[in-house]
Amino acid sequence: MFCSKFTLSNGAIFGVAILLSACSSQPSGESDQAAQSNLEEVEQTNIVSYRCEKQNLQAYFHGNRAEIVWQGRSHYLTHAVSASGASYLGESLTFWAHQNEAELELEDGTHMSCQLLKVES
Repeated sequence: MFCSKFTLSNGAIFGVAILLSACSSQPSGESDQAAQSNLEEVEQTNIVSYRCEKQNLQAYFHGNRAEIVWQGRSHYLTHAVSASGASYLGESLTFWAHQNEAELELEDGTHMSCQLLKVES
């Protein structure tokens, strides 16, 4: 299992992505479409894979934004203030990550616990 091989360098890469995303926020009223266009203009920082209750989730972190691919659909989220870890908000879901764990909240209020599988850069 990859989690047992999670190295300091991967952790450092993930940490840098989180720290970079903490410094700015998305202008209010920006649509998912505009967020997607902005993501395409920013160099990709990290690709992180999670397992959320028997389903895979991919997270692409781009500065203060993230693209979450869940059940075959892309969701574009913006970094939000969080007491610990990194929180990202979107129109149809919320994603929070801290160390090797994450939580996905769907628009219907369903919460799913997620475990880190791997980090790529």
